[in-house]
Amino acid sequence: MRPFLLRLTVFAAIQLAILVAVFVAFRPSPQHFLAATIDKHRLLDTTPSPRLVVAGGSNLALGLECDSLATHVPLHPLNMAIHAGLGLGFTLSEIREGLRRGDVVLLSIEYEQFGFKTQPEVLLRLIQARPASLAYVPLDYWPSLLDHGLSYFGNVVRGATERVRGIPEPFKKGPYRRDAFNAYGDDTLRAERGKNPPVRVPLFPEAQVPRGFAGSIATLNRFHADCERRGVRVYFTHGVIPETRWSLHQAQFATAESLVALRLTIPRLERIEDVIYPDRNFFDTEYHLNREGVAERSHWLALDLAARLAADGVTPPGGGAATPPSTPR
Repeated sequence: MRPFLLRLTVFAAIQLAILVAVFVAFRPSPQHFLAATIDKHRLLDTTPSPRLVVAGGSNLALGLECDSLATHVPLHPLNMAIHAGLGLGFTLSEIREGLRRGDVVLLSIEYEQFGFKTQPEVLLRLIQARPASLAYVPLDYWPSLLDHGLSYFGNVVRGATERVRGIPEPFKKGPYRRDAFNAYGDDTLRAERGKNPPVRVPLFPEAQVPRGFAGSIATLNRFHADCERRGVRVYFTHGVIPETRWSLHQAQFATAESLVALRLTIPRLERIEDVIYPDRNFFDTEYHLNREGVAERSHWLALDLAARLAADGVTPPGGGAATPPSTPR
């Protein structure tokens, strides 16, 4: 028995040494897009009150100019949005504990997010960049993360091997890098022109409302109720839609919007028809606007939010309410 235990101990020690070597050798790039979460959490900790905390998917990370919001609303904006693949539960969890009384939260959750929990490879890569974010992972995410864990470890092994060979971690060009984000948390490296976004993508791939859609609305409502108890206002703004995608799949968007209008307790800033933009305003996906589109969207979002805050009695420190929009879209 003793020789067996000795051999087992030696084997385990060798495996542990290999694991340690792999994780020491694998150093993911600090410039990866998802590593921006480090800077965004620093903003959440340090931005003075009263604050406008923006959260959601990449439609806001790459589709907003917070300086436009700052000129119209009596709040200090910070953009926590980064990637829809993190899922609704994580997106809400990572900002919840950092909110303060008097804050305003602006959510833009793409309707696709209502139908799934998370993309494990996206969340695991973000946790690699900021291990403290493990604390925000909802319990119902774990089965998916564990299922994906072995294949993700394969990515780690490949990354460690390539680093030893002097090959850096690959990541997308253009705006998809940590240093593209500015002091507000907005990604600023946007294209000047569009390039035929995938406007034919349906909202519901199975041609029916996903099973988890109603549950996601309930999750948002619980978040809203918790924020109200803590003295935090919450508003919802729609993700942008290319006009061709709208024309092809209007019925699906209308179904989603009717369910949200019926059940969501969070006030919406605009109608879904107000966020339809020409295809030329998008630069790579159905949610990422180019510079012209971002400027247009930020302008109207700032006016819509200012009008709502004024109506709800939130005024600048000087006492004057923000001016509601005076021109039609």
